[in-house]
Amino acid sequence: MSEFWLGKRLVENTVASIWKWSVVSLLPMALTSCGISGVSPSEEVVAAAQAGSEYVSCQFPTDVPAASAPKTEFDKYGWRMFTALNRPAGSQRGEPDCSRPLGSTADTVWRSYKLVDEIFLPNAQNPGPWDSGYNAGSTVIDEISKVASEVQATVNQPVGGWLIDQRDNPTYYQIAANQISYDYIVDNGLYNKNTAQSFALIDFPDFATEVKAGWRILEAGDDTSRYLTIPATVATFDSQGNKNGTADVTLGLVGLHIITKAKGFPQWVWATFEQVDNVTSAPGVFSSYYDPSAPAGKVNQSPCLNHATPCVPVPGTTFQTPNPLTRVTAIADSTASVNNAAQAQLQNTFLQYYQLITTQRPADPNDPGNPAGTPTPGVAANVTMESYIQPTSSCMDCHSTAVVKPGKKSDFSFLFLHAQAPSSCSTCHSGSEIKQAGSYDAAFIEKHLKDVAGKPSKK
Repeated sequence: MSEFWLGKRLVENTVASIWKWSVVSLLPMALTSCGISGVSPSEEVVAAAQAGSEYVSCQFPTDVPAASAPKTEFDKYGWRMFTALNRPAGSQRGEPDCSRPLGSTADTVWRSYKLVDEIFLPNAQNPGPWDSGYNAGSTVIDEISKVASEVQATVNQPVGGWLIDQRDNPTYYQIAANQISYDYIVDNGLYNKNTAQSFALIDFPDFATEVKAGWRILEAGDDTSRYLTIPATVATFDSQGNKNGTADVTLGLVGLHIITKAKGFPQWVWATFEQVDNVTSAPGVFSSYYDPSAPAGKVNQSPCLNHATPCVPVPGTTFQTPNPLTRVTAIADSTASVNNAAQAQLQNTFLQYYQLITTQRPADPNDPGNPAGTPTPGVAANVTMESYIQPTSSCMDCHSTAVVKPGKKSDFSFLFLHAQAPSSCSTCHSGSEIKQAGSYDAAFIEKHLKDVAGKPSKK
């Protein structure tokens, strides 16, 4: 199935590239040869041509740059992933409807991916076929129910605790996987925690893809046209961060991690995007997380006492106390140029208000003596997801510690954090083993916190 999918994508990408060159390059020449001058292709034709541009894609791109290519080429690839995933979803889960324009709906391709709580069910139940439970063009109520269970579950970052925005609301997180990832997990029974822990070697196929999304609640004063927005039912919390109910809200996308196991890149290829207003200081624009009046000692600081989880608020603060942020590592000039070019092709859509922060890839992906692959660049941080470890954050370094149990790697994927064992074996393991299985490496987390406390950032 996966080989067919990849072959289909490669053919579609090649045809789209040839067609795009033909439309953009040859049509004006044809018009001129017919004695028609001063005429440009229609907006519809140009828009269609841009669907295969170096910044915008409809199908998920498989034309990955060579490992030796400059960062600019990977940044363009990151934008092609982002635009492909933000296409309107089609009638089948995970597939785009390329006949509909970018930015015309929040029912995007990546939002049709399987959420972790749709993959890892209670009692290690088989989650069924990929398309199960999918209803294209679902009602608002279905959207709320689809989002609610996972959004409610996750308000904590891997390191540092929760993130409260400048309107005193928490940031919510979701994780989802594409069909290649899903089929690999289901076909091998890896939705069962016991099976995953005893599996010989977890090795996802090429172009297995995961996304992690960060959302914030949009209120009356927020400009919803600048966000991908969804209706959702989310958990509410008391002053100490304990769940105390639910609320129906509108969420706006503030961050999106995209990771794909691109062919020839066993350490995966990474791209992270943010909404442009997250830490803006532009006059007249509300910043979701930046506070110019915040004391320097309060900026980019974990809200949890001693960085410990479960989180106990730092004395003098509550779960409603905003956590002011700044961007520690500036967006590279070359990335900013790519952003400008991509955003210019997305005018009049909410997607123009998103920016690539960075891509990260292994510079030496296939060196047996260097299994880490040399993460390039060394730092990759999204302010909404690595808020408190920005100076040393590295997606590749972090995910290289992913395990299904101590000492057993899970191929750079933390999906197995959510795997469950059958109820008959719910007490088969010691509490300490259950806590560690599929978890973030404690030594890695401790290292990050110490590095952030007193060391300069990596370059």
